Amino acid sequence: MAAAPTMPVGGAFRRAWLPFLQEVGAADGTPLLPASLLDVPPLGFGTTDLTGPGIVEQPLQGAGGMHLRHEPVGAYMIRDAVVHGMFGIVTCGAFVLAESAVHFAPHRLPGADWPTEDVLRLPERPVTFSMPTAYHLLTCNQDNYFHWLLEGVSRFNAAEFRGFGVLGQVGEDPHLLIPPLDAPWKQQTVDLLVPPDVRRTVVPAGATVHVERLVYIRELAGGGMLPHRGLLQAFDRMRAAAYAALGAQPAVPSRRLFISRADSSARVLVNEAEVWALAEAQGFERVVLSEIGVAEQVRLFAEATHVLAPHGAGLTNLLFCRPGTAVCELQMDSYVHWTFRRLAALRGLTYGCIVGTHIPPLQRMNRRNTWRVDPALVAAVLADPRFIGG
Repeated sequence: MAAAPTMPVGGAFRRAWLPFLQEVGAADGTPLLPASLLDVPPLGFGTTDLTGPGIVEQPLQGAGGMHLRHEPVGAYMIRDAVVHGMFGIVTCGAFVLAESAVHFAPHRLPGADWPTEDVLRLPERPVTFSMPTAYHLLTCNQDNYFHWLLEGVSRFNAAEFRGFGVLGQVGEDPHLLIPPLDAPWKQQTVDLLVPPDVRRTVVPAGATVHVERLVYIRELAGGGMLPHRGLLQAFDRMRAAAYAALGAQPAVPSRRLFISRADSSARVLVNEAEVWALAEAQGFERVVLSEIGVAEQVRLFAEATHVLAPHGAGLTNLLFCRPGTAVCELQMDSYVHWTFRRLAALRGLTYGCIVGTHIPPLQRMNRRNTWRVDPALVAAVLADPRFIGG
């Protein structure tokens, strides 16, 4: 086995993207997925005037449509890589892999900081262990269901994993590098997507792992704002695995779901009970996602005809829906975030929203405000054939 590479003096690494590592001979790359085109339709119902006071969009899009293009995605094998801890920061020689550090918050790793925009300083630690081959399935935002699914486990591609797939490496399968599966939904999502015979290696918080040949596929979600169609393949595989795990057969969609956030202390919707009463009268069933396993969540969304829900990570499950499902997302004016509007477009869902109002005073992080929704607006959407007739 090759000797572990030494860290640069002071542990300072210059940021480099995967194509650059290929150019300088530190990595081999090959095309994996073609460019992806996505048309995001105009808002279909609910709040369609976003010019009112206090409305802050993330990102700015308005009520109209948008045409998005995701660049082709490659698969890469990085030589003599070092993986720093459970957040999966990858370095190679004097470089830090930019794709692995997009959402990295230095406070999560004591001793790390960004002294400049293009330099990341990491704590100098000896290599904990080495391995000849590994497949990177770590992500900086691993404690959030949305980021874990879109930027973590959905990067597992069986064709690339088995013998390095199109990268042409012959030999035994690599180990799959994963973080500590310290929440049930992490374990359950890995079990749905990754075959049980795949060797998994947990990378603890303080570990430093040297890998002679590291397979790395960048995340396909563009931070949720630019989803690639290749995401659907991973979610389709998870949906099929969920039905198998439940011993059930896919059913014709017939459920109307109201997703409750009564279990969350962030973005508290103070009149959720009032909204739920209106939805219940229209045949909706109330679901608290934290109370059920991932496989059952997958099944609920796969069998939904309508989804009414406040903005939250649980709406990542929209990618398990069937095309044509109608979605009304309840948004807060100080944090109108279009992640799930774009995921709905990717899956071919009908999307609209209702924008509620935050309750002063504004929090320093505007996405954490308490808020309310006008029941009259909810009643109007529940009577709107563009939603309820969807």
